[in-house]
Amino acid sequence: AALAEGTPRLAAKQCYSGLNAISNGGDLRLLVPLYVTLGKALEPDRSQQLAAQDSFERALMVARERARSLHVAQAYLAAGLHLKRYSQRMTTRARGSGYLYEAERRYKALGLPVPET
Repeated sequence: AALAEGTPRLAAKQCYSGLNAISNGGDLRLLVPLYVTLGKALEPDRSQQLAAQDSFERALMVARERARSLHVAQAYLAAGLHLKRYSQRMTTRARGSGYLYEAERRYKALGLPVPET
């Protein structure tokens, strides 16, 4: 809700609290949405670009292991959009395109439209 209200710092703080709660025995299936939300909260701050990219990569790593299908698709979409928007290196942008392709494929497999970006 904090991210939707336009308060990314508050959203990031809440995501960090959620990640700490999960590390203390919480539901691991919540890791992917938390990492994706954290990445989106950190994105607007140029000084936090590496932290945002790390959040998206962690979301993908966890998604590949133990996430729901929808969360996997969301992680690929968020990571792909981030790399396409903020990366200067062509190889990294190409990886982002691959992530976007995989997200589209996964949304279609679920019978869902790809969210508008």
